[in-house]
Amino acid sequence: MISTHYPTVKKQCIKHKKFGNLYVIPYVRGRLVFAELVARALEEDQFDLVVVDLPFFMNEGGLWEKAIKLFPNVSSLLIRKEDSTFVSFPFIPNDAACISLAVVQMLKEWGRNIELKCIDDSHVIHYPKESLKQPDINIRDDYFVFTEGLEEYYRDISPQLESSWNQFSEDQRMFVNYRAGLVAERLESYLKSDRKTLFICEYRLWWFVDKMLDS
Repeated sequence: MISTHYPTVKKQCIKHKKFGNLYVIPYVRGRLVFAELVARALEEDQFDLVVVDLPFFMNEGGLWEKAIKLFPNVSSLLIRKEDSTFVSFPFIPNDAACISLAVVQMLKEWGRNIELKCIDDSHVIHYPKESLKQPDINIRDDYFVFTEGLEEYYRDISPQLESSWNQFSEDQRMFVNYRAGLVAERLESYLKSDRKTLFICEYRLWWFVDKMLDS
């Protein structure tokens, strides 16, 4: 487990205003601060379901369980695509999505009744690379999360995300809307069970998904 003490620590999950059983940790990929937030939240709060923005096909055949077998050593899952090229999913301890898999597996071994689901589009590995490109966003130092809390930390980023949306091509918007809509639909179906749910999602994807949920 990752444990660090700070004199002032804000609550680190965003409770969704529309869904009372949904808590969200939007994260920046590969940043240790967000991996720590996830580890602490899973250890301290009694979540029944963890939903992660990894491709849906990782739910099949114990795929994600096998992928983190070497954790915390760095490993990768290689997926062969239809055109015989490969796409790699690195599993590293400083990434929020990856650490969630490891912690959930650990909690299950300790007897905790907790379930994890991967929710992203299985076909995201086939999306044109151009459709996944997004303008750079100016983000403050990660450690402001600990003193300000997640909502305040991301508040200044929302206008930048809104502006970046205006720069997308029609094709990019089509892929983003489809992906975010699919994730939102799956998330809503999980929330109907009334289980206390933690959603771990890359912050830009969460911004789009949240708009889908609100509508």
